[in-house]
Amino acid sequence: CWKRATTCLLPTLQVCEKVCEACRQGQRSAGEKDGAVTCVGLIVNLVEQAGATDRIVGFARDHVVTDFSSEVPLLRNRACWFVGKIAGLLNGPAASGLLQPSLEAIVALHSD
Repeated sequence: CWKRATTCLLPTLQVCEKVCEACRQGQRSAGEKDGAVTCVGLIVNLVEQAGATDRIVGFARDHVVTDFSSEVPLLRNRACWFVGKIAGLLNGPAASGLLQPSLEAIVALHSD
């Protein structure tokens, strides 16, 4: 339902994006970012059904993929989980250039 997407899902995604951006600027903790990424991961299927796949891929590109090299183990773990949640979206044109670096980062974590 597009109404649910515009009144609930996309605003939730926006709040989570703001939390992740604040974490990047040092204004929020890694635990808060973990919660935001978890929240987005839990609504991925609903956002995808609403036709906003590009927003999820953008969130991954801007806020999740960088966590593969985080000093915080929790964020590295959450990045792996999130990429697993959106694995089906990574073959599309919106995710161009995201699949290979994500897989390489996951493999590199095995030596961590």
